[in-house]
Amino acid sequence: ANPYMDNGSKAAMIGLTLEHKDSDIYQALMEGVTYEIMTNIEHLESFGIKLNKLVATGGGASSPVWLQIKADILNRTVTALSAKEAGACGTCMMTAVAVGLCSSLEEAKKIDGKYEIGDVVNIEDKPRDFGRIAAQTAKQVVLQRIREAERGIISILQTI
Repeated sequence: ANPYMDNGSKAAMIGLTLEHKDSDIYQALMEGVTYEIMTNIEHLESFGIKLNKLVATGGGASSPVWLQIKADILNRTVTALSAKEAGACGTCMMTAVAVGLCSSLEEAKKIDGKYEIGDVVNIEDKPRDFGRIAAQTAKQVVLQRIREAERGIISILQTI
C-alpha cells in the first residue's frame, strides 16, 4: 500500500533507449523505491510524525550503493543494522520474552552474540553533490507528474 491507496497503480519504465544498460535499469529501480519511501515519509510527516533516523534492514541494507542512494534522495543519514536477518532476529527475541525465556529484550539480545541489533554502520558522509541533489529533486517532480498522468491513463484504459 502507499499513501494514495491506489491499488490500480502500474509501473512504467519511461525514456529507455538502446544506450541504457542493465545497471541503469537497476539504479532506476532503486531510485524508484526510494522515492516511494520519500512519499511515505512525507505522508507520515503531514500527520506530525517526525522520523529522527532511518535504519535499513534486509538484503538491501548490505548494499553501500543503495544506502547512499537513499541518503542522497532522502537527504538523511541512513544506517544499516549489523544483523543481516534483523526481522527474524527481532521476532525470536520478542518470542523469547513473550514465553518467559528472557525477562527483557536486552537479555534476549545476549542469547546469540552475532545478532548485535544495537550496532549500526553509518553511511560515510561525503561532500554533498548539489548537482546530483538538484537532479534528484527534478526527478521527484517529474515522477509526481507521471504518477498523476498515469492515473488518468489507467482510468481510461479500464473503460475500454
